[in-house]
Amino acid sequence: MKKPTFLIPFFLIINTVFIYSAFGEAEEEGKKESIDVNFSELLEMRDPFRQPIMVETGKVEKAPLERFSLSELRVQAIVTGPVKIRALVETPDGKTYFIAVNDRIGLRGGTVTKILPGYVLVTERLTNVIGQSENIQTQLKIQRD
Repeated sequence: MKKPTFLIPFFLIINTVFIYSAFGEAEEEGKKESIDVNFSELLEMRDPFRQPIMVETGKVEKAPLERFSLSELRVQAIVTGPVKIRALVETPDGKTYFIAVNDRIGLRGGTVTKILPGYVLVTERLTNVIGQSENIQTQLKIQRD
């Protein structure tokens, strides 16, 4: 299959027009002043058609529920729906959040495993004294005032 070669001169013309319009001569109140174009700076500019390179900073911001320990969180209600079951959790500062299965919660990187009518089951993966990893399951029961 033959590629269309007429597009290459078209893009060259468009790029030339862009360079002259952006960096060429500027007219201001009837005066002409020339602008020096530094082509090395032009070559260092980011290509707008390429995806930017993402640099990892190593710092991941935690979700609001990952800033409190499980003992500080209070389950206020269990909300059932046609598709998902969710729980309403209150933090010590008085804010409430809805959580679902597989949400991250707690200081030790716990994951919501199950939401049942009476409690929320959270699984935390910890390393014990021997160096083995083990799963610790914690039940957060509904607390009614």
